Amino acid sequence: MKILLVNPPVSNIREPIHDIPKFLNLGLATIFSELVSKTDHEIFFIDCKFERLNQFDLINKIEEINPEIIGFSLKSVDANIVFDLTKKIKRLYPNITLVAGGAHASAVKNDLIDSADIDHVFCGESEELFLDFLDKIERGETPEKVFQTDNFIINIPMVRWDILPKAEKYFVMSSRGCPFNCIFCMRVLGEKIRKRTSNDILKEFSLILKRNPKASIEFADETFTVDKDFAIKTLKKIKEKNLLPEKGLIISTRVDTLDKKTIRLLKKYGVRKIIVGIESGDEKILKNTCKGIQLDKALLICKEIRKNKIQLETNFIVGLPGENIKSVIKTAIFAAKTRSDNISVSIAVPYPGTRLHDMAKNGEFGYILRDVDWSEYNNELSGALESK
Repeated sequence: MKILLVNPPVSNIREPIHDIPKFLNLGLATIFSELVSKTDHEIFFIDCKFERLNQFDLINKIEEINPEIIGFSLKSVDANIVFDLTKKIKRLYPNITLVAGGAHASAVKNDLIDSADIDHVFCGESEELFLDFLDKIERGETPEKVFQTDNFIINIPMVRWDILPKAEKYFVMSSRGCPFNCIFCMRVLGEKIRKRTSNDILKEFSLILKRNPKASIEFADETFTVDKDFAIKTLKKIKEKNLLPEKGLIISTRVDTLDKKTIRLLKKYGVRKIIVGIESGDEKILKNTCKGIQLDKALLICKEIRKNKIQLETNFIVGLPGENIKSVIKTAIFAAKTRSDNISVSIAVPYPGTRLHDMAKNGEFGYILRDVDWSEYNNELSGALESK
């Protein structure tokens, strides 16, 4: 069979880093790699955002490839354009089977089956679910509408960057899962931390640097230093094998998983930039969001990062539970105190499947969940949430 995997196009550029990225969709690239490695099917990969393709371009590609199955990676902000595309595809090519996975698909699976022209939905990590789906088709069985499992993948697949389009930037995961409990996060990858082997990570770095010796590489782990020993050992092996990118490495983590020794070792083994989510400069807001960090300690960690001459990016969210003008001012003052190289401020988005969405739906903290289309579910210009 011919199987086409698609990261959908955008109708309007609102978040340039995501809408016209310099990197490929990691989740879709991982599924592509798993299907290529474990099946004999012809697997095609189109990242419309990365390749700057619109709906018309994608339809032409579908005509050219003539796939039996098309799989969409689906985020909330992309839902409208995917719904529009699936209608067009079903009208033009009624025999093509359409499937969808990703965070949004996992959260609103029943709505997708009921209201969209999507035949099957994968909930959660989709690599093994996609293989199960294909196995049933090959055996002549009728696959169920929704594929989901309570089990999370232990052996995280290696991405075949050598056969994917060349990019300026690459994301690599050394582990999956997040044990923390922030209300604005969906945690599609689960709570349990599952680590990859060092050999797999090194192979992936090697593939990337052979593909593009000047590539920028960022670890996509939700909290890279949640296991400090594993993180440092991984970085040490990367450096020992001469696989550090020219520009150094970027990681994202939490301030409460860092200390002086760890920061010093991160610098030693090639980390040039650390991104930390602080979210608010008001302790009450942090408590309401179950963030679980202390601001005084966060400032000390930020100071230590700068002391080690590592670039610092701090992320904040406006509109979290209990937010008011005073708490916003506190956040602005605190952000300035961090003396970050870059400060990112986003708007709280009540993504389906999060506790923030449930709070908004129930009117907690004076929230009003607006009846808007899915394109409003973006961090830069979100109009999905109001407060009384």
